[in-house]
Amino acid sequence: MRMIEMDKINIDLSNAYISLLKGIVIKENKEKIWDTILNYRNQIEDYFRHLGLKLRIYEEEGYCYLQQDEDEELKDLFKLVPKVQLSLHLSLLLATLRKYMYESTANGDEKIVISKEEIFLRMKSYLKETSNEVKQEKEIESYLKKIEEMKFIRKLKHSDDKYEVLRLISSFVDAQWLDDLNKHLVEYKDFIKNGGTDGDSE
Repeated sequence: MRMIEMDKINIDLSNAYISLLKGIVIKENKEKIWDTILNYRNQIEDYFRHLGLKLRIYEEEGYCYLQQDEDEELKDLFKLVPKVQLSLHLSLLLATLRKYMYESTANGDEKIVISKEEIFLRMKSYLKETSNEVKQEKEIESYLKKIEEMKFIRKLKHSDDKYEVLRLISSFVDAQWLDDLNKHLVEYKDFIKNGGTDGDSE
């Protein structure tokens, strides 16, 4: 019986390792994996520490992920977690959603919900004026889909035009990230002002 129990634990741990290496684990989507991570937290942390990775767990928000260890001695270690490269427009959308979350939280909102119309309105302030708003909105929708795939937002059930902004976004979009984006935004606005196009180069 003891051997069977150990085999089950090893299988559960293997599934947890695989899920973490694939990306963000959200409690609501993977409750069994989430429970394994919490129950064997120390063992999992030790496992990934040897790979130069840190386990970040946010219990209240219900998500966790792996982060590259920035220790100087581990700089030459093979990078298992690639850094995400975002286009300018995806970055602008993330910043827009993060700022909206800040405003909503300041107003006491526990669940951050934003409509597609509100997103369009806020994003258009960054984009070049166009006579083809339908095309522009479709482009913004494509960015929304990518952000949804990254698990920063999710569509509300029974609604095609409202999204919940997940608190995971606050871990990714911090003050330094926004500061770096603002510097690029100044260059971007000058580019648009001088007649450049704002098409995504992805």
